[in-house]
Amino acid sequence: MATEEEVTGPTDREEQSFGLTKWFLPEELDKQYTVIGSARENGIPQSVDISRINILVGPNNSGKSRFLRGNFATNSDKIRISQVSLDSINQIYSQISQDVRKGITRANLHRIGDIDVDFRIAPLNYLQTNQDFLETQESQIKAIRTANIHDAIHENKRSSPSSDHAKRVLDNIHEVVHEIHPEISGCLPSKDRRLEFQKIYIPVLRGLRPLLSERQIFPESDPDEVVEKERRQDRYLLRTVADYFWSDEASKKPRKPSLVQMCLSRLHEIFTGLSLYEEVKKSLLGDKESRESIRVFENFLSETFFENLDVTLTPRWEKDVLTVTLENEKEQEIYNLGDGIQQIIIQTFPLFLKRDSPVMLFVEEPELYLHPGLQRILLETWLDFPNLTVFLTTHSNHLLEIALERPEDVSILKFNKNSSQTLGENPTFSIQNTKSGDLSVLDSLGVRNASVFLANCTIWVEGVTDRMYIRKLLEIFQKEKHENGEQVFEEDRHFAFVQYGGSNLENWSFSEEPNGDEQSARAVCNRIFVVADRDKGKQKKHDSLNALLQEDYYVLKGREIENLLPPDVLQSVIKHYEGDNPKIVKEPVYRDYRLKSLGTFIENIVLGDRSKRPRLDKSKKVGKNYHPYSKSFTLDGDVRRESTLKDKGRFAEIAISQMGPDTKLTTGAEDLCEKIYEFIKKHNPGV
Repeated sequence: MATEEEVTGPTDREEQSFGLTKWFLPEELDKQYTVIGSARENGIPQSVDISRINILVGPNNSGKSRFLRGNFATNSDKIRISQVSLDSINQIYSQISQDVRKGITRANLHRIGDIDVDFRIAPLNYLQTNQDFLETQESQIKAIRTANIHDAIHENKRSSPSSDHAKRVLDNIHEVVHEIHPEISGCLPSKDRRLEFQKIYIPVLRGLRPLLSERQIFPESDPDEVVEKERRQDRYLLRTVADYFWSDEASKKPRKPSLVQMCLSRLHEIFTGLSLYEEVKKSLLGDKESRESIRVFENFLSETFFENLDVTLTPRWEKDVLTVTLENEKEQEIYNLGDGIQQIIIQTFPLFLKRDSPVMLFVEEPELYLHPGLQRILLETWLDFPNLTVFLTTHSNHLLEIALERPEDVSILKFNKNSSQTLGENPTFSIQNTKSGDLSVLDSLGVRNASVFLANCTIWVEGVTDRMYIRKLLEIFQKEKHENGEQVFEEDRHFAFVQYGGSNLENWSFSEEPNGDEQSARAVCNRIFVVADRDKGKQKKHDSLNALLQEDYYVLKGREIENLLPPDVLQSVIKHYEGDNPKIVKEPVYRDYRLKSLGTFIENIVLGDRSKRPRLDKSKKVGKNYHPYSKSFTLDGDVRRESTLKDKGRFAEIAISQMGPDTKLTTGAEDLCEKIYEFIKKHNPGV
């Protein structure tokens, strides 16, 4: 297997990435689906907002898979991408149209050839893949360019201008049109006006385990007649094409393997996993780039699943099967790997072969056979490919978790079947773009609390910012563990977070037998580590929970989780709020703010008594005890009494962005991470 220096992965290559932002429905789907918040206008179909990963959720028979396959089967898609400003292009076209009309009118002409006083270059409402998306506009511009002096005076229904005057008008119009190309080119990501995407569809009918062969059923058959036929026949592919992509709805007869690709264009591929043997063999016998793609994939398997042991994929001719060899271990058939790993291989392998091309991946229920931790690995692997856009259907709430963490990369589309249907007519459906925190999405998946907590142990934290901070602190803490050869644990695989909501902790019972109206935490998970703030006046609560949970109950060494931030990170956050050169009166020191209200500490100690400084908005009436600045770090602006941080979520996002793998943790953060690490380790023996 090649070393890391020899082979580049999907994120190491300098490529043009395409950030798709809108997807316009193909004609047939536009008739069947209603997109809430979108409308058909002037022949423009409805559209949905999309991101790098697009999760389609909804009850069974809500139209998700139909939508997925319908978009895969189109040869040219209407899209918008972040790299192209259609508004800028249309402004240029509008100005050109206006200049042309003015020129014709001022010359007292009625028309120049096919260009008349009502001339307008058609606006560009979307880009179309696999074709020149400026083709319509170019044909109109060509009509202006090819106009000549005879056209200028042809069919003039106003006063006939002189030839010289008409020529000057025409020259001016030609000059205006000549300038359009540099302006339009400046709005495009490259000189190429054709966005060509490879489309890959991975159906539910997939697997790496070969079906029973004809030679096993009919051993007396002539092997020369059967071998090549079997090797090239993907029966899952034939079934999928027959079910979903067959042009003759009446016959529904599977085509021969050689004709399957005729059903789809050269830019479409259905990958079921059964062709993996042939794909690897073809790549290993191909050019240098093809061979390199297999080495990159072997590296991915090594680093992700096999603790950096060398991995070798070998097409075994005598067995007609792909084998996997781990460093110093016996060779085995690929279908003998875990079912989850097989599924990830199917859903990532084609991407490594096409890592230089923009790809649209359409996947049916990627979570099949996958542990929640492997689901996270799959989505994070997809996000490593800069030119990849994914559409997936799912019934898994675990795939939605990453939408909370990376809302800029993940969109959620919620589907429903319309209840009012006319007998005999095709069903219709609705689509809605939803936010990551929309609980109705979980309802549409049928998620209940009992289906969520599947990890080996749980870390209970007060709220979302605590989870964000602890996740980052653990990442930094485990970096040194990894460098020392110690085990590193993964969220949703070895542990999971539970947010208990501050004072709501008192409503949970951690004893074996809850009393009264208390809810049993043990019914959710019997391996619990609780992290609590060092609240004033809550010692009785701390003593009670400590007696029940003992070493699995942890009170922060700081007042709140933010108090564990290193001084340099804290100062970086202040600079982000205040500007690069804030007027810092005193450098923050960890021991000074560990037990203080952080918002008040920043206002009164780091930045001085800001209540004495002049107001930014003099028209704003404020009391003498209240901070007149809109950028106050305190919750209510009162700098005379201790107050918690204002907008903790935003503060946390900025703080975490300032923390790198080499950030030096405070003693309080080190102690917290050590306790959590040992707890996770205890409940993941033998990992």
